[in-house]
Amino acid sequence: MAAGEAAARLLALSGLDLTARVRRGDERLEVELEGADLGRLEALGLPFLEEMEHLLPRAIHGLCGHLVRVRVDGAGLRAEREQEIVALAEAAAGRVAAGGEAELLAPLNPAERRIVHQTLSAHPGVDTESLGDGHLKRIRISPLPSGGD
Repeated sequence: MAAGEAAARLLALSGLDLTARVRRGDERLEVELEGADLGRLEALGLPFLEEMEHLLPRAIHGLCGHLVRVRVDGAGLRAEREQEIVALAEAAAGRVAAGGEAELLAPLNPAERRIVHQTLSAHPGVDTESLGDGHLKRIRISPLPSGGD
């Protein structure tokens, strides 16, 4: 599979003793990094995973000519960040619903914004909207008009 080969090449360039386990997800390829250098991966943190997510689709395209979406995780870093984003969204929605004042979240990448929008899509008292241009955008969480959805 081109994704596994591309991930192996990128990891070799990184100098990390890690392997990539690739599986097909519903919307993208899911890549899990495993190996002896998980501690070093934790120290590098999310920026390393984000760079892998940026480079890996290009490397796959170079090998097989297909464009694919990819999500990379390792050492539980992505899952931990997703939990933080859900907690941030729920806390902000609670404040907005209770206080009636809109709130702007700090700039988030597209994947993080999607988590916020999905988390709050069923919240009865708020609406969400992405604001700005470029890769990082803010989300405005606004109260719904009383009595309306």
